[in-house]
Parts: sequence; C-alpha cells; structure tokens
Amino acid sequence: MDESAIDGLWVVSNYHDELVKEAIHLIKYNYCDALSEVWEKMIVKYFERERFWPEEAILIPVPLHRRRYLERGFNQAMIICNILNKIRRNSMDDQIIGRKKYGKHQATLDVDRRKESIKGCFRLISDVNWKKDFKKEVVLVDDVYTTGATMQECARTLKGAGFEKIYGFAMARG
Repeated sequence: MDESAIDGLWVVSNYHDELVKEAIHLIKYNYCDALSEVWEKMIVKYFERERFWPEEAILIPVPLHRRRYLERGFNQAMIICNILNKIRRNSMDDQIIGRKKYGKHQATLDVDRRKESIKGCFRLISDVNWKKDFKKEVVLVDDVYTTGATMQECARTLKGAGFEKIYGFAMARG
C-alpha cells in the first residue's frame, strides 16, 4: 500500500447524506450557485468544532482539465477555496498545479481504475522557485473525497516541488 502524501484531511460531511449529495450535484453539474451559500454555512458550522487549521497554508483547488473547465465554466473546488479564504483568510492560488490529462469522470470508475487513470495527471504550471517564494504548507481543496486518488496524486506532485505539508479539505467523503 502507498504511503499517504496527505498529512491531514478535513471533511465537512458525509457524501451518503442525500441532501449533501444533491447539493454537490446541483452546484457541480447545474451550477446552482445559490447553494454555495449552503456550503458556506456548513463550513462555518464545521469550524465551530474543528480547532486545528494551518493559518499560513496556501489554499490550492484540485484543478480541472481545461476542457472540463470549459464544459462547466467553473471549478467547484475554487468555489470552496473562496469560501475558505473568506472564513479562514488563507491565501489561495489556482496557478500552481494543473491537470495535463483529460479523462473520464472519476465518479464513473472503480477504485483501481481511479488510481490508474489519475497517475501522472498533474503538473506544475510555472517555474517559480517553490521553496523560496511560497509557504511550505498547502491545503488542497475539493468537493468530494472518495478513494483519495485525485488528492493523493496532487499531493505527490506538490511534495515533489518542495512543499512539506499537504493537507486536504473536502465538503464530503464518499
């Protein structure tokens, strides 16, 4: 079994809760942006009981491939980053890591195929000297954490660039 590249994970809710699942689907596939206010309320409530948070970490949304971004017109992980930035005041950057392979929706694949399809999927976007110019801690942000394959692959790419601590944040765990 692989060693986890993620040093900690925050999950707001359970994906098997029908209301949570429906809210995620409506935002992700129908861009019902009024529901992002529901996400904000859920995150605020979550932080009423969660004490630890890396105040100096940079928020990075799990990237979509450009084609998927153009299909949707937005990245749902960026919506969550904006909410976290508003609540926790961490800086955020969606220009550090990008997706270089376009593939099937991870939700349509079984566990083994998810891990295989996501390998080598991410790349660093620019040649910034990461160790000097950026914080050494990152919070990767996504809407759903199911097998962890996507977030783990992002984390491996970021650790390879010199980031030392990679945390994950998801609205739901499936």
